[in-house]
Amino acid sequence: MKRCVWSGGIMLVWTVIIAFFVIANANAAGPSDQTKKVILQYWDFVDPTQDNPRAHALAKNIARFEELNPDIKIDFQVVGAGPIASRLAQAAAARTGPDVVKAFFPIVPFLVKAGVYQPLDSYVKEVDHNDWLLPWDTTLFDGKKMVLPYEYRGLCLIYRDEALKSVGASVPSTWDELVDTASKLTRGGITGFATGFSVQDNANILMEIFDAFMFQVGQPIVDPKTQAAIFDTEKGLKFFQFMKNLQSKGALTPAVIEGTYTTAQNAIINGSATMTTLGTHLIKVIQTSGGKTVKWAPLPVLKGTTPATCITGWTLGMGAFTKHPNEAWRFINYMTSKEAQVILATGGELPSRLSTFKDPYFSSEEGQLLNDVADYIHKTGKTRIYPTTWTTLGEYMARGMQRMYLENISAEETMRDIVKAYNDHLNQ
Repeated sequence: MKRCVWSGGIMLVWTVIIAFFVIANANAAGPSDQTKKVILQYWDFVDPTQDNPRAHALAKNIARFEELNPDIKIDFQVVGAGPIASRLAQAAAARTGPDVVKAFFPIVPFLVKAGVYQPLDSYVKEVDHNDWLLPWDTTLFDGKKMVLPYEYRGLCLIYRDEALKSVGASVPSTWDELVDTASKLTRGGITGFATGFSVQDNANILMEIFDAFMFQVGQPIVDPKTQAAIFDTEKGLKFFQFMKNLQSKGALTPAVIEGTYTTAQNAIINGSATMTTLGTHLIKVIQTSGGKTVKWAPLPVLKGTTPATCITGWTLGMGAFTKHPNEAWRFINYMTSKEAQVILATGGELPSRLSTFKDPYFSSEEGQLLNDVADYIHKTGKTRIYPTTWTTLGEYMARGMQRMYLENISAEETMRDIVKAYNDHLNQ
């Protein structure tokens, strides 16, 4: 009888030991299905591994989100700013794509039409609709909230102060002055004014100047109903004449043919260009890499016109085919929260939330830059709803401007060729 009890005790001990090792091995192998992290795919053109203020801020925000949400892991993928629109549209056509969509505001209408997003209306009910730099309705499409603004920027003049002083020039306040100053500074491999006609980049840097120019002269770009180009007018011609004047006075170099936003940024940093027009979001990045002699100023104007700059920026939306909508919303909600927006600001980008500006950071010397940018945008900023074919127009703009430069075509012929080619494309 005692032997049976002893035998039973031994079996009990071995059962406990075996159970212990089974549990231990299961834990060592990884979390159970119930504790597996949700993987959110997120595309962004900013590489968080790079060594610049914007990249540092983005990396910090992703790390902070994952800290606050230990059940979610961000699958970060770098996708270039130029091809991101076509990549997103192709993914949507295949009923796939990132869980969270980051997109430049001018291409959002195109992406909405391509079915890239699902509306955010059921998620934004508790969001303060009045806590945004621009009106809530700015990102409504057919009455639906498709995206939230992540950051804003205005187009501005960025220049190397020591270069202007070397020729006794002051900061240009008009486009004519910019042409004259740029022509003096273009010498010995130095470009007086960096811009770009890259077809692959859809002439993004040039399209921002064009956009602001049309605001300044009061010229609509397309017919709101048909999306046909209607800027082949006396007012519209002023932009093309400005570009032609740059060429005629030797202020553009052959590098302009394949020039992009990135090449202009790098040229200012390394000193191979002395002036350019870029978004205010890059001021801090360029000053950090290129030195404090890199400065910024409001966009030049035409004599007799109203100062104006185009307000654009990047947005966050939910992918139409995400399998994790609640988690995707948590990421969007965090990235547009006050905490994340303050971190964003440390990278030089202008927050989209008004409440962010109450943070002590904006009372610091470092934060003063963004206060100045906000004031600039408030005074001169203009917005528009872009046609769904904005990138297509950019492509035809790039091809037309390349022809102007390479074949020495007149400003008027360049303008009419671009309008015709774009409109013919719409009618196909």
